[in-house]
Amino acid sequence: MFSLAELVRAVYRRRKTDNFDLSEKHPDENLLACYLDDKLEDREKERIKIHLLHCAVCAESVGLALSIKKGKFARLPRGVIEAVNQFLPVTQDNWLKVVLNLKEKAWEILKSNADLLAGQEIVPARSLRGRKVGAIKEGVILLKDFNRLRLEVRLISQENNKFNIVINVKDKFSRKIKPGLRVALFQEEREIESYATDTGSVTFESVSPGKYRVDICGQDNLAAVFLDVNA
Repeated sequence: MFSLAELVRAVYRRRKTDNFDLSEKHPDENLLACYLDDKLEDREKERIKIHLLHCAVCAESVGLALSIKKGKFARLPRGVIEAVNQFLPVTQDNWLKVVLNLKEKAWEILKSNADLLAGQEIVPARSLRGRKVGAIKEGVILLKDFNRLRLEVRLISQENNKFNIVINVKDKFSRKIKPGLRVALFQEEREIESYATDTGSVTFESVSPGKYRVDICGQDNLAAVFLDVNA
């Protein structure tokens, strides 16, 4: 499972490439992760809280990390939540979410906030909201953009109501693959599989119906995919 330390570290790497001042006056990524996990003594915790209330750089780092780990908000003081909340992306578009039925190798989309690639045609997400999309036998291809990242999720049906999840990640503008990614599959916060890839592509094979989350972490990209597959 990706720890908060890893998430914050990824954000810090991006901040450094953007020429932000991350000198010794800022808490390092491990200290911020310990703060988010409530593992610091009261005096140190108070120091970090005050820093976050006055430092936009660190507040943004924490905010981006929390955009993946939303449940951690409950542990933070209200003032800190308000400070980091301004850096979180717009709510619904933070993640790719999809609810599907899988029956006899035919997919039915019940709900999604991603575009659907049907042959050579892209069906916008807004057209999918609020209505079912009938049986798709060739497999489902979903597309969603996260800042500079373009995410493609392929769901390919297999025998016995199993399916494969194929994740492809490219730069939205250059269309080049995104190296240095780590992609992990979770079910109920339990990591099932995790892979590092320099090809921008990962496949999870023979997955059973259920609720899953796929976390994608790289030097300048954080994204999550939520799948709810019914059989």
